[in-house]
Amino acid sequence: MTNQEIVKSYNQNPSLSQLSVIAELNDCSKDEIVAILRNENIIIPKKKARKTSSKTVDFPSKDRLLKDEAEKLNKKNVSAEEELQAKPLPKYLIPECIVELVNKRIEQIQLEQFNYCDMIDALNVEKGDLQNFLKGEIKNGTKNKLFGQI
Repeated sequence: MTNQEIVKSYNQNPSLSQLSVIAELNDCSKDEIVAILRNENIIIPKKKARKTSSKTVDFPSKDRLLKDEAEKLNKKNVSAEEELQAKPLPKYLIPECIVELVNKRIEQIQLEQFNYCDMIDALNVEKGDLQNFLKGEIKNGTKNKLFGQI
């Protein structure tokens, strides 16, 4: 199959099992197919979500947590609603995959902020040079840098 045919086949059923099927059809490894897809800018999940257990685990709902806290706090004459609004949700109520995605996005935002900081610094330097030029505090060499050959 050509690279375009591999991409088309994968996009019809984007799953890890489809990678194995395409690899078998092309008589190559799954890693080679993944490399081809990544070269074509196709995002591939790294691995399947892990199954922790076949048993159903009943975590307490937010309402149940509120009720339990309310019972405890009513003894102390404090409103459970007010107390719980200030507390973060217990970690087990946020799926691990969501935590990972949020952390990755936070890292991306931090990188973008650094890029913008560099641009702002450069603009501030240029702004300062231009203000100094208007005040007559700039030498001829710098004038040429700012405006080309004058």
